[in-house]
Amino acid sequence: CLVHNEEMEIAGTPMAPSVIIDQNGTVLASTGFSQGVATATLRTRQYCRSIESEANLPLSRGLEAWKLYFNDSRSKYFAPLRRKFATPRKSAYKKRKIRIAVVTHRFAHQIGKKDAPFLQLVREACRHRPDIVVCTEMETECKPEQPRIKTHIQKLVAACAKTDSHLLIGGIRVSKPSSPQDRSSHAWLWDRRGKQIFESAIMLYGRGCGQGICDTDFGRIGVRLCGDVYAPELDRLFAAKGADIVFNPSMSWGPSGQINAELGQVRAMDNGHYIVNAHLAFSDPGQRSQIIDPMGGIVAASAYGEDSILVSEIDLDSPRGIFIPSGCREIDPQSYLAAYRSRTTFALFSQRKLLKLRRPELYEGIDQDRPDDHYVTRDRGDGCLLPIPQ
Repeated sequence: CLVHNEEMEIAGTPMAPSVIIDQNGTVLASTGFSQGVATATLRTRQYCRSIESEANLPLSRGLEAWKLYFNDSRSKYFAPLRRKFATPRKSAYKKRKIRIAVVTHRFAHQIGKKDAPFLQLVREACRHRPDIVVCTEMETECKPEQPRIKTHIQKLVAACAKTDSHLLIGGIRVSKPSSPQDRSSHAWLWDRRGKQIFESAIMLYGRGCGQGICDTDFGRIGVRLCGDVYAPELDRLFAAKGADIVFNPSMSWGPSGQINAELGQVRAMDNGHYIVNAHLAFSDPGQRSQIIDPMGGIVAASAYGEDSILVSEIDLDSPRGIFIPSGCREIDPQSYLAAYRSRTTFALFSQRKLLKLRRPELYEGIDQDRPDDHYVTRDRGDGCLLPIPQ
């Protein structure tokens, strides 16, 4: 139960409600913008444990790395969370101001279903000559070894290569040698010449290969898929490795599109990187593709409920962090500003400073394998087919 009053520091300050947020970043209850009380029922860890065995599903959090499956030791993937933040080494990039095109489409218009409308959308996106074309997560029919699917993917890659664009597609249903029936979601990235350079596998219920990063000619990127947004550890790993921007091809798994948008904003603010959500077009008004800046602001969103192309330009060297009160500035007493604004100025508290405030000791145990870890696979090295930079 949370009580909220209307006390504000200065007139003109944006109002904010008091909210109860669970450990995945979902707002469970809000007081609204006036005085009030928010009440929510929270599931205790003991309660979750009591029904886990019946549901055969991990519901609680803690040292378990919630609902994440992976193919190797915890230390390989989660060790950075146990270390103090150190600024990652990065190469000089050719450009930092980039154009992004996000392809949003109806469920039926995708690889393995109605291929032609999807190919037309990608070609339309290429006419904007973006630095990268980002597609959503495909359904289970997108099996790259099948001749028709393989040919269609080749056409998409060729279309992007003609306009000197990278291409990212989620939902590639790769068949793994040790478990051919497991078709969990993968994302493939091609460079401007049409060469496949990076792969990421979903870690939520999948067999993930860790959250590696990829250096392109415009910056360092990370890729996660679908419900991976519900595991805040993954974006924190991207931040620790110096990701400038995180791409999330997704069918928007979760309670609603609005909640997924809010989760993307939370991940961006927590870690200080851009986030690009590429979602399907459904009837939910909150279900959009979005580009979110490091402050958590949605700078661009797709059209509602229809095939569309979202195009936006961003500067990867823009300020990252939060603005906090610092010192005072003079305001002309005759100015209208004096009537509702204090003499406070704001300085940027940088992403680097924020990450240095992390407390690695709180992650103790997350990087250690446990014998009772019932959802960690032991298929070593069979998560991704391409080598993943760490």
